Amino acid sequence: MALANGDYINLQSDIKTTIEADTGLGGLFETDAPPVRLVETKARNEAKDYMKNEIPVIVPFVTGDTEAHSDNLNSEVKVFHVSFNVMTRGADRTETIAECKKIVSRLKWLIRMQTKTENHWNDASNPSKIDGGQGTLISQINSTSSYELLDDEEYGAEGEFSFLMVIDADIVVPVQYDYLG
Repeated sequence: MALANGDYINLQSDIKTTIEADTGLGGLFETDAPPVRLVETKARNEAKDYMKNEIPVIVPFVTGDTEAHSDNLNSEVKVFHVSFNVMTRGADRTETIAECKKIVSRLKWLIRMQTKTENHWNDASNPSKIDGGQGTLISQINSTSSYELLDDEEYGAEGEFSFLMVIDADIVVPVQYDYLG
């Protein structure tokens, strides 16, 4: 079955919805003082393209996928490679880095929690969203890295410091393809 939007766009949309729904105590969008102001699935060209009221920002982006047979799951699996980019900006370098690390810590928890049956990235493994999806998935974090962006007009307002952390994760979805249909 061909999907109207394709697997990548459907998954990115479900990831965005899940992140924005993290509104509980300590959540990325908790109601009193949300630590994140924007989640978008299309990265802008440069850090300076984000306005002050849009920072901190999370940009989840499906960077690719692989398909393979899984002996453990006794089926084929589709592994989506997802990059979660978290950017903060501020006048104080130490506070800016700490703010980014706090957001990344919560985001990593949220990623791990999506393996629970009741979560699954807003039911992203549903066959109507991922071609051949079997209704279950596994979210796993591969690595986290950080990048200091220069303190000049190229990356933000003069006198401000931008910091970027990237979480690389895999979302593994068992699939069953109808090779004859």
